[in-house]
Amino acid sequence: MSEVRLVVAILVPAIFTLILKDFFDLFMTNRYEGKVKQYTIWMLYFLLDTVISMNFKFVGVISMLYSFIILIAFCAVLYRDDIKYITLTVLFIICIGAASELIVALGIRAFLNSSQLQQFSLFGSTCSKLIILIIVRIVKLFRVSGIKRLDYMNWLANVSMTAGSLYIVYNLYLLSLNETKLLGSTMS
Repeated sequence: MSEVRLVVAILVPAIFTLILKDFFDLFMTNRYEGKVKQYTIWMLYFLLDTVISMNFKFVGVISMLYSFIILIAFCAVLYRDDIKYITLTVLFIICIGAASELIVALGIRAFLNSSQLQQFSLFGSTCSKLIILIIVRIVKLFRVSGIKRLDYMNWLANVSMTAGSLYIVYNLYLLSLNETKLLGSTMS
C-alpha cells in the first residue's frame, strides 16, 4: 500500500504541474517557441517544488505565499507578459486552488470524523486537483480574448479583490478543518 501512496504522491503533483502549464498557456504569451524548453522549465518547477515540499512542511498562509512566489518566478521566466499581468494570473490560479481545497475539505469533513481525516489527505489533494483541472478545461472551452495590459488602478483593484477573496476562502478552509462545524460558526 505504501508504494501506491508514493506513486500517487509523485503523480498528483506531476499532473498538477501540467494543469498549471495548461492554465498559464491559456492566458499568457510563451517566451519560448520550442516545446522542449517549455517542458524543461516546467520539469524544473516540478522537481524544485517536490524537493521543497518534501523537506519543508509549509502550512496556511506560508504555503500560499510560497506557491505565489515560486509561480511568479517561473512565469516571469516562461512568459513575456508584464509582471502585473503575471501576478494577477498567478493569484487567479491560487484562488481556484484554495476554493477547490475548500470544497473538497467540506465534502470530506461531512462524511468523516476527525480521526479519519488524516488518512484521506492524499485523496483530498487528488480530488482538489481534479476540480482545478475541470475548471481549467471549462475556462479553456469558453475563453474569449481578454485585455492583457492593465493600468495601475485596475491592476491594484483586481489584486486587492483577489487577495481578499483568497484570505476569506483560506479562513473558511481553516474553519472546516477545526473541530467546530463551519455552518454553526458562520451562523452565530
